[in-house]
Amino acid sequence: MTVSVHLLRGEKLGVAHRSVPASEAVATAAMNALLQGPDDRERAAGLTTAIPAGTELRGIDIDGGIASVDLSGDFASGGGSLSMQARLAQVVYTLSQFDTVEAVVFMLDGKVVESIGGEGVAVDGPQSRADWADFLPAVFVETPAVGDVVTDSLLVVEGSASVFEATFVIEVLDRKGVTVATKTVTATEGAPGRGTFTAKLKLPPLTGNGKLVAYEVSMEDGSRVNEVRVPLRFAVEG
Repeated sequence: MTVSVHLLRGEKLGVAHRSVPASEAVATAAMNALLQGPDDRERAAGLTTAIPAGTELRGIDIDGGIASVDLSGDFASGGGSLSMQARLAQVVYTLSQFDTVEAVVFMLDGKVVESIGGEGVAVDGPQSRADWADFLPAVFVETPAVGDVVTDSLLVVEGSASVFEATFVIEVLDRKGVTVATKTVTATEGAPGRGTFTAKLKLPPLTGNGKLVAYEVSMEDGSRVNEVRVPLRFAVEG
């Protein structure tokens, strides 16, 4: 089965898809995938993690929409407040991809914590996506994601955006960097709010490596700003 892991692209969240053994414990599978850190393909795509190596998942309990996640103490080691906040955001977004999880309670070595790290980043009470929305890039592409193989000629792109007048551009580039599909997209809400979007791009026959590029057009000089690149592999038949 496929799960999403929320890693970092710079100081903002980025998404990768991982294939994991089929299991009813999907939240556990996703967390274990996240704790492995980025693989070679994800690192090549510029994805990193703020979660310290060696962090272990001790358990997850989901009840009434709240996931209580118990991590080893390594999770709180090293890094300043920005690193602590980023790793918290990674966990909250990874777990809340599932309909059964609305918010996350953090535990370290079996004990519920209200702050984490030497600078005491607050986690008092269940943490939702809204609590960590500052870690979303201006254009947040949730699907497709790094690691995906695209086989359908109709590519569905989903995510959220906080851009001027809710409008931005999505392009698909082939292995030579040639644009083979482009679409102007309008999210459900513009900046300073954040709206969701679903866009469909018709692809020609396409094979090999390529990428999806999403960007906002600057109203000042027409340049590309807030650009996000998602490497993909294509196997689209004619």
